[in-house]
Amino acid sequence: MSSHHTAIQKFSQKLEELDYTLDRLEHRLQDLPGEIKASASIKVQKLRDYRAELQEKEKALLEQSEEKLHNVEAVIDDALDTVKILFEDIQIDMKVEGV
Repeated sequence: MSSHHTAIQKFSQKLEELDYTLDRLEHRLQDLPGEIKASASIKVQKLRDYRAELQEKEKALLEQSEEKLHNVEAVIDDALDTVKILFEDIQIDMKVEGV
């Protein structure tokens, strides 16, 4: 299997993990008080938007040749880093509220 296919499989796995994490997070948000829940919900929506962008990147990745793979991977890594930061921010908000 080429490195291109391996990279696509890894990326697809990351998207599945992100879906699972977002589902868990949305479930936990149900127990938050109103104002914190509203703030966290906005952040979760941003995460969902990033997830949708990542899915588009996955489609592009499937169409890209191996020489373009590294450029697409860099963009994907940046988007995943943003998702992680937003997720950590939500977790901090939840800890501050004692949830």
